[in-house]
Amino acid sequence: MVDDYVNSEVCQSCAECCKAWWIYSDLKDDAIRASWLDTDLVSVNKVKDGLWKISFHIPCKQLLEKDGKYFCKAHKGLRPDYCRTYPMNFTEDSDKDMLEFEKRTCPILRKIS
Repeated sequence: MVDDYVNSEVCQSCAECCKAWWIYSDLKDDAIRASWLDTDLVSVNKVKDGLWKISFHIPCKQLLEKDGKYFCKAHKGLRPDYCRTYPMNFTEDSDKDMLEFEKRTCPILRKIS
């Protein structure tokens, strides 16, 4: 079902997944060190005990915008698996707390789950 939405009008009007990059970490030291960086371009959110989302608010160099729509320069070329499968890699089978955090970013996940 998520497959139906990938690269849809919703994706092309949003692109939040390309305007920032994030990782989930279960390492408290990573979360602390990232939160101490002297920049507004990095944020750390506690997802639950023992899990943090570390976000880098830096857009992807492959992201293009034209006439209010977003496109990936590398869409048909070399792309990381994560980009090619997002948001399909977050489903009802995912950790429910991580899925809730992803819904804050992705309107497709909010729509289908």
